[in-house]
Amino acid sequence: MSALDKVSTVALVMLDQPAAIDVIHHDILLQRLEFAFGISGRARKWFGSYLQDRSQCVCVGKDVSETLPVVCGVPQGSVLGPLLYIMYTKSIGEICRRHNVLYHCYADDIQLYCAEQDSEDLAAKLSSINECIDKLESWMGCNMLKLNSEKTEFIIFASKKSAGRNMTPSLPWHLRDTNISSHVRSLGVIFDSALSFAKYIDYIIKSCIFYIRNIGRIRQFLSKKACERLVVALVTHRLDLDYCNSLLNGLSQTHMLRLERVQNTAARLICRIKKFDHISTSLQSLHWLPVLFRPRFKLLCIVFRALRGVRPLYLQELICPYRPTRSLRSESKNLLYVPACRTATYGNRLFTVETAILWNDLPQEVRDAENLSSFKDCSKLTF
Repeated sequence: MSALDKVSTVALVMLDQPAAIDVIHHDILLQRLEFAFGISGRARKWFGSYLQDRSQCVCVGKDVSETLPVVCGVPQGSVLGPLLYIMYTKSIGEICRRHNVLYHCYADDIQLYCAEQDSEDLAAKLSSINECIDKLESWMGCNMLKLNSEKTEFIIFASKKSAGRNMTPSLPWHLRDTNISSHVRSLGVIFDSALSFAKYIDYIIKSCIFYIRNIGRIRQFLSKKACERLVVALVTHRLDLDYCNSLLNGLSQTHMLRLERVQNTAARLICRIKKFDHISTSLQSLHWLPVLFRPRFKLLCIVFRALRGVRPLYLQELICPYRPTRSLRSESKNLLYVPACRTATYGNRLFTVETAILWNDLPQEVRDAENLSSFKDCSKLTF
């Protein structure tokens, strides 16, 4: 978003690893824990006991297959599983930094990206990404891992007015067989080339309507409480009331109103009110904020926690308290510095910009709340 605000073009390569958690070699992992992280002695033996000497079999009815030893992989669904995988793949970040490639890693999802304004510079950066992918492939081959080239995705982000919208850089050989996608999915969110999230909103609405219709068929057999639980479990989390909803802040009113109509439909289903009846009372009884205000509320809670050192360091660094160059009355009002931006479409949607604007618009007594609970109660009254 920051690059698009500067009229740059962003190229993103998303790599995939098949069954990455299941193929971690125990001996390599234990060696890496000892030599890369200094875990030795009794702690290393504990990890060895946790990983090794496991067995598995398949049971169908009364028939049980032969028991086989588990020589690789970490237990999925455990607290240590993702952490051990990250420690096992520590070298991925080192390889990306060695090639000056920007990257994001979340468990076995690897994203390499670059941002440039010129087509030639973008092609040069893609060549660096190509060399990085080549090294990653070699390293994974030595560590019992593998890149899934069939699921590699490549997308170019550019603003609608940018010259890079029609930019087609010469692709290196690793990416030559990969089509440039118009949209990609990352951690359940669909990103399109203009970051409008239109396809993501279409997906949310389609899945929500499917479940609302099915719940509506059995509504007469459900109590209000049971219906509310069903709607919360099957609809509202898809409606993005909690997961990744901060991405939707700053979108056009057209998109947000579509989501709001789905939320109102779900509230009418629970409260059993007619289509044209007023919905505000029902939303208040369910303690639901309108979709338009929910992303703002989430961002404000993030800011409140970050200012008190509860949020991760990378979020705290994005939030800058306002410090005037000379003594002013505004110095004691607990305000945030609003960075300058070029465009309203992308610049105002930057985390650093939108959080500062929302925070400064709050009354001072809300910004000075003693704890998170009182802050939530007071901030909801401002919407």
